Amino acid sequence: MAQNNTPFPIKYKQTARTINGVFTEMITFGFSNKIVVIISQFGKIGSLLHTTLASPPSSEFSSVEVSSEPVANTQFLLGANTEPIYQIYASQVSTNISLMRPTESRPVLLGLALKNPSEDKYLFDQVIDMLKQCPVW
Repeated sequence: MAQNNTPFPIKYKQTARTINGVFTEMITFGFSNKIVVIISQFGKIGSLLHTTLASPPSSEFSSVEVSSEPVANTQFLLGANTEPIYQIYASQVSTNISLMRPTESRPVLLGLALKNPSEDKYLFDQVIDMLKQCPVW
């Protein structure tokens, strides 16, 4: 088989860190029509969500507070629809992407597999910090 020396045609970035003693990895892909963000503490995707922003966030805020009110339209594509916190993660991932690049309009496919996501604000803050390290938008 011939080896192809051309670079991978899709823009991607990845990072990993240990959060509360659990190895956590993130990879982001920038496709022409979607952004894909995968966050896992299991080495696989547990749930897959499709998210579009209902309205662009205000750029006057430097950080986004966790809210129970979704600012995004989120649909579970795969996995159990038993983690309402995943909707908050999806909303905040999309919102933070839009805050980093206000002209960004691509929907986000978010793959999540987190241990005890609803019990830990520190985990949430670390995930958003990892997202800021992996911009492909």
